[in-house]
Amino acid sequence: MMRRGERRNEHPIVFASVTLIILGYFLVSLSVFAAAQSPTSGYSDGSTPSGLRVIVGEEAQIGTSGNSTSFNLTMTGLSTPTGVANNSNYNVSIGYVYTLDRNVSRPLFYLAILNKSQSDVKIRDTLNVSVTIDGGENLVIGSISENMTGSTKTHSQAIGGVNFSFSQNISISAGRGNVVNFTAYAQDSGGIETQSLALLITINNTLPSQVVLLAPPQNNVTLNRTPEFAWQNATDADGDALIFNLRLICVGCSADNRDINTTEINHTLLSSLQFLGDDGYAYNWSVQAIDNWSGAQYGYGPISSIRNFSLLSYLSLRVLNGTVNFGSSLSLGEEANTSDETPYPFVIENDGNILANMSIYAEDDLWDSSPNPTTDFMFRAANTSELHSFNWTLSNTSYTPIPTTAGTIIRGFDYRDSQDSAKIDIHIRVPGDETAGTKSSKVVFEARTP
Repeated sequence: MMRRGERRNEHPIVFASVTLIILGYFLVSLSVFAAAQSPTSGYSDGSTPSGLRVIVGEEAQIGTSGNSTSFNLTMTGLSTPTGVANNSNYNVSIGYVYTLDRNVSRPLFYLAILNKSQSDVKIRDTLNVSVTIDGGENLVIGSISENMTGSTKTHSQAIGGVNFSFSQNISISAGRGNVVNFTAYAQDSGGIETQSLALLITINNTLPSQVVLLAPPQNNVTLNRTPEFAWQNATDADGDALIFNLRLICVGCSADNRDINTTEINHTLLSSLQFLGDDGYAYNWSVQAIDNWSGAQYGYGPISSIRNFSLLSYLSLRVLNGTVNFGSSLSLGEEANTSDETPYPFVIENDGNILANMSIYAEDDLWDSSPNPTTDFMFRAANTSELHSFNWTLSNTSYTPIPTTAGTIIRGFDYRDSQDSAKIDIHIRVPGDETAGTKSSKVVFEARTP
């Protein structure tokens, strides 16, 4: 054993022979190098011809350790260490611990996404992930690893030398809120692998697709004041439930603009579109899909195309019962009316799409002896089963002599199907001096806009 202070050439054969037996080829280089050093100074700064770096070279007693980035060795006997070697060999020669590490330059990594903003990555995007490796040594393989929802996939390419760049198209299959991890690796010819810091991307919300309109068609003309609007369902890559925003813009009547939200793919207006007097309006309409993806945050898809339609006013009365027949059993001075629906009264329906004011007059006299207007021939407005069909206060709901020119009978006659009908009751009394025979009169109803 070589002692501190002894001359190096006293035992050169023993030192060299022990080293040869344990380390083989690499330890020949190490033994030559060690012979040129002073054992008391260690071997922490030397480089062997094989490109290895000696990082521990101190005399070690039993029970002591020699540590490096590659080794943890503990002396357990004159020449038997214990420990784990990560990437190189070690040798113990008569109490000296030699630990070797590869003298490799660590490369720098530049990892980036080239074709998308990192804050706007969504499911189904294809990302061009690029890595540039600078300052390596004897690099042979470069790779990009993707970790997406727990599944790892590695994309590798052969590289050469010190610097290299490459990119990889990667499809995003993770949904909104997931975090995708990209990491770059470089491996040298000796199998040493170095990795970059991780690039973490949080997947953003995907907006719904554009809505396609179905009905009414472009440039539609309608009399329907509560039309139905229909459109195709939109799609959402994240599987969110959708809300549809239906917008109606009245051209020239902004007071009637509508902004309606619905979960259905069709909607019938609940309140009628407006008129100015009896003039109709033109309307533009569009639909936009909205996803509610966090209970408080909403994503608005693109607005559909814009269609227009025109609403025309339509004034029409339809007579549901146009004949009142009192029969042939009335005597002079006798009275009768239709309030008990015996006989059945006139029944009128507003068949248009606008409120109407209705008037009444008789073209000829019912009685020979009592010309119109007379209390022997009167009318009044009354309800059918469709209550609230007209303005009761402003209408003539008490028996009044039928005039010879148009006189008001109903005001504010509604057009909506659930309340668009009215009865016109007739009251007669046979004059005391009326001659016998069949009596008749033609009654005319007219309608005008309010």
